Amino acid sequence: MADPLAAASSRAEGLMAYDSAISSVGLESAPPTVAVLIPMLDRTPDLVDSLPSLLSQSYSSFRIYVVDLGSTDALVDELARFPDPRIVCIRAPRPRYFSFARARNLGARFCSEDLLLFLNADNTFGEPTALGANVDRLITANDADVVWYANWRRHAGYRTLSQRHAASIKPRYCRAYAHAFGSPLLVERTVFEHLGGYDERLLDWGYEDTDLIGRLEAIGFGRIELSGLDQREHADSQRVANFRNRNRSYTWHRNRLISEQTLELLGPIRQPGRPALAQGVSIDGQAQEPVTAGPMASQPRLRTRVTLAAISLGASVWAAFGHSFWTRNRRSTE
Repeated sequence: MADPLAAASSRAEGLMAYDSAISSVGLESAPPTVAVLIPMLDRTPDLVDSLPSLLSQSYSSFRIYVVDLGSTDALVDELARFPDPRIVCIRAPRPRYFSFARARNLGARFCSEDLLLFLNADNTFGEPTALGANVDRLITANDADVVWYANWRRHAGYRTLSQRHAASIKPRYCRAYAHAFGSPLLVERTVFEHLGGYDERLLDWGYEDTDLIGRLEAIGFGRIELSGLDQREHADSQRVANFRNRNRSYTWHRNRLISEQTLELLGPIRQPGRPALAQGVSIDGQAQEPVTAGPMASQPRLRTRVTLAAISLGASVWAAFGHSFWTRNRRSTE
């Protein structure tokens, strides 16, 4: 039987060779524009501590989009302390519960830069040249790890997935994404939109970022390290304060199971289909027209919705009962 990792690596290498064969390399003289997207809900002190390091970056063309889902901890007043035109505040009505996937997709809908850098409010850059160095490496990458996700699953003891590969997309720059421990991710906008963004069914804490990495790998993109980032430590209670379910182990395993089953049954392309989230949005105080169309706002077909609902239900049941039963059995045999 063929090694699935070897097959995936061979497929990705073939796509990279195809890119090189059909394009006369020669990147534009203007550097790509970057949108730094930071989802927020009552984490203003963290953001205020992080902004100086982000604003000090020497890269010539970037904006910081603060995606605020109705914070009540004086975010607007604190942002007024930073009168920098590169800071853009996207505000949406406060949801009942927070979702990283939905907040990040919302930010991507309302910006137009070439590259998307998803950070958290507690991320900082160690050096002023860090952003530019990461962008330069992404657009010229020739050492991307095209089986990083598959190897991570193997080392973690998870089964090998029988993935449905989807039609890939020719990137503007290189067939790569940059990723750091946690959720920071740098990716081309067109590639992000091709995949449908983050999967908005992955609610509460955990795995929405890993799911997107698995889908990037399924269309032949490889990982490079997103370097020079720091992240402050927080107590678990603070990390999950705005989620519906605050059991990190349960929600992470539930989302992992949803991601695995969806990737195997439906492939890597997603259609979040939540244009209602983009109602009542303002940018720097100016009301925006509702987003009702586009690559991340189309509704999936009924059959797909039924399949996704069944996957979510099965994953929730397993995460609630099966995982704890499996853990107890494993401990009893050790």
